[in-house]
Amino acid sequence: MRMKRIALLFSLATLAFGGQVQAQTVDFTTMTLNGLATVPNSNLLSLNESGGSEASSAFLPTAFDTTAGVAGSFDFILSRNTYSQSGGVALLFQNDPAGAHALGNNGGIIGTTGIQNAVGIGLQSQILNSATIFTSAEGPYGGSITSFNVPADLYESFHLAFSYSGGVLSYTATDSNTGQSIASTRMITLPSNAFIGFTSGTDAGYALQSVTNFTLNTTPVPEPESWTMMIAGMSLLGAVLCRRRGENRFAGFA
Repeated sequence: MRMKRIALLFSLATLAFGGQVQAQTVDFTTMTLNGLATVPNSNLLSLNESGGSEASSAFLPTAFDTTAGVAGSFDFILSRNTYSQSGGVALLFQNDPAGAHALGNNGGIIGTTGIQNAVGIGLQSQILNSATIFTSAEGPYGGSITSFNVPADLYESFHLAFSYSGGVLSYTATDSNTGQSIASTRMITLPSNAFIGFTSGTDAGYALQSVTNFTLNTTPVPEPESWTMMIAGMSLLGAVLCRRRGENRFAGFA
């Protein structure tokens, strides 16, 4: 009987919070698109339209609780246009007042400047040739910068795996063409309720920039309706248990 009650409680909690979220590939059509971001298909996010002075962003519409940890990976693709490889992308964890609609400025700051309360991992090409873990106060030119050469090829693809746990954010980035790999770790605090997504910006020189194969493992922040459902379920369970205890007492006097 006790196990049945525990199972019922677990079912109510799962119903309220949507169950434990495990690593899964993100469907880009579910993201909020800002600026010039487009989604050609569910596994491809395009972050510019082959022009200079552009800014784009795309965020999952629901904030996530990062205190329990977060991990994932994605592939970033640069396709040369008129100029050599120029531009970059940032994986951003932000709690800007605009939420999933946050959009930064254009230029070489890869679309991050102007978005508040953020921590990001940035990949920057051409002259900068670097990767960095940065805060919104530092910008992608600051933070913990690691050199990362981006060859002037017609097509360049990078795989980046990241994780955050116990106040430590880390990543490993690999150039799929050359095999070059870098890794970095930084003690830093992510926004506890963060909108997760990507930003990009171009300057006078630019390349086509896109993201694919985005996987994520974290726990969504429960909506108010979920808390209400959970509390109602707990109350119902408590009422049932109290009623059964009362029935058992009266049965003892019979």
